[in-house]
Amino acid sequence: MISVIVPLHPAEDRRELLEAKLRALEGQGELEVVLVGSTPHPYTFLDAYKPPYPLRTIHDPQAGSAGRKRNRGAAAAQGEHLIFSDDDVVPEPGWLEAFRQAFAREGAVYLGGFRFREGHAWKPALRLGRVGFNNVNGVALGMPRALFERVGGFAEWLEGYGGEDLEFGYRLARAGIPLRYLPQAQARHLGPTPARDLLKARQAGAQATRIARYHKDPKLALELGVHPVQLVLKMTTLPWMKGLLGYTGDYELAYAWGAWETRYDPPPSGQQA
Repeated sequence: MISVIVPLHPAEDRRELLEAKLRALEGQGELEVVLVGSTPHPYTFLDAYKPPYPLRTIHDPQAGSAGRKRNRGAAAAQGEHLIFSDDDVVPEPGWLEAFRQAFAREGAVYLGGFRFREGHAWKPALRLGRVGFNNVNGVALGMPRALFERVGGFAEWLEGYGGEDLEFGYRLARAGIPLRYLPQAQARHLGPTPARDLLKARQAGAQATRIARYHKDPKLALELGVHPVQLVLKMTTLPWMKGLLGYTGDYELAYAWGAWETRYDPPPSGQQA
């Protein structure tokens, strides 16, 4: 059996997104769904909803981060394979079967494909034909439970928006676990597109700095674009160059500002999961 673990966003306006997701999972074969939220769910339809699969909702007041919610869901899940998928992601027909076939072929970590609500498709940025750790995301992330447990789950020391999936991917790659793109597993991402949100860009830059400082890895800092030398260059050139780059320039400057503001913060402490 496959367990689909869904961290719930605390915003109350996502009810229709979650309902669309749960109904899209009907008829996709044997599975269970575990919802994890930090507040009592505001979705009254769940009380009357009777899906053809086991559905549980976990309320954890301490689960302020997506990483903690995913870890709680994994601990409660019964399946030997786990798929982490956010509450604003609606699977297409055949989504679960694509993961099922992939798990049967190879014990690896799989990233499903998806389209944003604006219509453009997401594809991983390959390097030498391989999927990099920085492509790992919470839209459709599937793996055998054994691999999840091998790296210790998601980081719970990261609070706020973003970073926990990227940091998880870093540890997967460091452990030598293969990352695979699974375009046969398609979904629709109906939430806001992160790349169009400058506040989230700033938060992402801050999280990248925290991750690099936690792992004390200069190569990781370079990969994330938050090495001190990179930040100095960005902060001196982007303010007057960003107009030449269009929206990309605005995003990159916001990302750099977030990293710059946290560059002297003490390294995060705590266990990774």
